[in-house]
Formats: sequence, structure tokens, C-alpha cells
Amino acid sequence: LRNEGAEYERVRMENDAELTLKKNDLYVFDFIMNLVKCPTTSLLQLSVAGNASAMPKVCETNSGMELQFADAKTQAKLERVMTPGARLIINEALGLAFGSSSKKPIALVQQQQLAATTASTTTMSLGPTPPLAPVVEGVPKSVSWRMCRDEPPDCGKLSDVMSLHWGKFKDLVDELQAEMDRNKDAW
Repeated sequence: LRNEGAEYERVRMENDAELTLKKNDLYVFDFIMNLVKCPTTSLLQLSVAGNASAMPKVCETNSGMELQFADAKTQAKLERVMTPGARLIINEALGLAFGSSSKKPIALVQQQQLAATTASTTTMSLGPTPPLAPVVEGVPKSVSWRMCRDEPPDCGKLSDVMSLHWGKFKDLVDELQAEMDRNKDAW
């Protein structure tokens, strides 16, 4: 009975940690969904000029696609709550929805590596070619590049893309919570 209790507690702790991660990812999408709400229209008012400055820009950076809000406080909060899992999903979703590949390599780094390899293989061989230095992953934002679209993204398309992923994360949280509840009831 002691071993079963220890096993239950181990599984519960693992599930609890996983649930926390999933809830954090869900929170990121909750936050974004609240910010990218489209202006509403009615039968009498056919178009409503939404606050275009409130809509984020879709930007391509050296680390992929991201949302860039004009309001510095909103952007700072997004950066604080962003999780690695949510960042990856947002990068891929924006790449698919707004026409850029999230798997696009950084050309400048690859060209430098290619030039170094070519230079070492076309000259006299003085021994084995030294290994290439690894690509630096965490480049500070001060030296990274960002190319944003001038126009804000289509509100409906951005909202649809984010809501699909919000739904996926919500389902994952609900499924894990239900499993944890079943395990607790069985114990």
C-alpha cells in the first residue's frame, strides 16, 4: 500500500507540473485573444473603425514570427507571460497564416559557414578542417533584426488563428484535469 501511495503521489506531482505548464500556455492565448478582438458591426452601422494601433503587427524576426504591439506596456506583459511552448505555436501559426515559413534559416549565418567550409576545402590541405562554431541561439534583441508589416493583420484571420490554438490548449488543460480527478477518485 505504501508503494501504491508513493506511485500515486509521483504521478500526481508530474501531472500537476504538466498542468501548470499547460495553464501557462493557455494564459498566453487568453491574453492575446483579449487583445485581438475585432470591432463589432451592426445592421445600422456597416463599418466600425477599430483602433488600428491596438492591433498588433505581425513581424518576422531572426527567431521566427511574432506579434508586436504598439503599446510598450502591452508588449512587455506579453513578453513576461510568454512561454516557450506558446512562442513556438504562435511562430508556426503566424508563419502559416500570414505567409512566412517559421523554419526559414538565417541566411547570413549559413553563408558565413559555407564560405568558411569552401575556403578550407579549396586550399592546400593542412590537416583536418576545424569544426564550425555553433550558431548562437539567444541573440539579444539589441542585435537581432525585425521586419514588421506596415498594415495590421486582418483582424478576423488573426482572431481565428489564435482562437484555434486557444481551443487546443483549453482542451489539453481540461483533459489533464479530468485525468487527475479520475486518479484522485480512484485513490
